[in-house]
Amino acid sequence: MSNYVHPSEIPEDIRQELEQKRRQKLGQGSVSQTVDPSEIPPEVLEMLKAQRRQHLIQQLKR
Repeated sequence: MSNYVHPSEIPEDIRQELEQKRRQKLGQGSVSQTVDPSEIPPEVLEMLKAQRRQHLIQQLKR
């Protein structure tokens, strides 16, 4: 695993390219369990948390 590069070392444009490829592979809207949490920008994590919270609230209302 000597060629492992920490996500923060990857230039932004290259990382976006990789993320786009990953998204195309997975199909829109699905988040891979193999994605390293450190690869996910904090604002995206916040969005996911907010979505999960909304989903839980919807379930509780039923």
